[in-house]
Amino acid sequence: MSEKYLNFVCTKETFKGTTDSSVVEFDAFENYKTIVEFYDSCPECQSFPKEEYFSGNWYENWTDYVIWEDGRIAARAGIWKEHEHEWEVAGVITRPEYRGRGYSARIVSHCIAKILEQGKTAILSTAETNTAMIKAAQKAGFVLKG
Repeated sequence: MSEKYLNFVCTKETFKGTTDSSVVEFDAFENYKTIVEFYDSCPECQSFPKEEYFSGNWYENWTDYVIWEDGRIAARAGIWKEHEHEWEVAGVITRPEYRGRGYSARIVSHCIAKILEQGKTAILSTAETNTAMIKAAQKAGFVLKG
């Protein structure tokens, strides 16, 4: 049986957050070793060789954001600029030892703010079993897409 996904949307009217000064843009291509170390610390993640990770042109429409803690990435998310009017908050991951401290909600909120600043609508898709992501998304202002 395949996993069911929930689709969320956030607009200026539903947004409950702001940008966060602890969230910074991150160049995963230039800092690939750092992103691999982060992925390898998260049991649900899989890292790939750099050539495979950056194959194709998908990365041209992607911006990574991270929160640093103790000299390493504590949380990571990205903005996927695939659609003209809707940009997706995607790839939200928090290092296991930092979970439960609000990092996901902070980085999701920051990404939404960046999307809304560009006049776009923020979207997000997650498995219905991913209760932590659903909670972080709703805290930032995402609502189920009609």
